[in-house]
Amino acid sequence: MHDKMWEWLDDFPQQIERAAKLGEDWNLAGLERPKSIAFLGIGGSAIGATLVSDLYRQQLNCPVVVSRGDQPPSWLGKGHLAVAISYSGETKETLTSYRRALEKGASGISISSGGSLA
Repeated sequence: MHDKMWEWLDDFPQQIERAAKLGEDWNLAGLERPKSIAFLGIGGSAIGATLVSDLYRQQLNCPVVVSRGDQPPSWLGKGHLAVAISYSGETKETLTSYRRALEKGASGISISSGGSLA
């Protein structure tokens, strides 16, 4: 286990590079500039969201938060962007928070490897 952890840490910069390349392929042409962005996720997904929000906060030029749990921020609604992140695409809290954000009128983007969020 110890060796695997070192391998993972050693590969981390390449993982970030691969993720950035995947993001370049997104077509966000129909998406208006949001008033704010709320990343919705728990566990490792929230850690990844925190990393992205910290790295790109200045370039995003709007308030960015990471929301953990099954409730999106109370202010999230029309004109705001909800980004749901779940590796499995089935994390109950993330699905619930994302559904509630969309019901309140927020625009949405989901990031997953499959499941209901795909």
